Amino acid sequence: MWHVNNEYGCHNLRCYCEVSAAAFRQWLQDRYEMDLAALNTAWGTAFWSQHYSDWSQVSRRLMTANYCSMADKSRRRGRFWFQRTSDNSDSFSKISRCGRI
Repeated sequence: MWHVNNEYGCHNLRCYCEVSAAAFRQWLQDRYEMDLAALNTAWGTAFWSQHYSDWSQVSRRLMTANYCSMADKSRRRGRFWFQRTSDNSDSFSKISRCGRI
């Protein structure tokens, strides 16, 4: 038996590199259907004085008490680790003798 998800994300839950930031922005664009106004509305940026006029302004490292943006970051992180586990499980199933993981 192979354990495919041992401590995924345990030691690296928050990455702020440009690759992660770009992936987060892409995820947001997909989630909000390329509608920056929808992101501003969902995140309540008018209240927080954080209105975005361009996707490049959205960063993974938002030091704010904006709970809506924090929730989206958490959703993206969860989806990333779910997909990573699924990918690994599929790969191991292909090479496993019994075909089950």
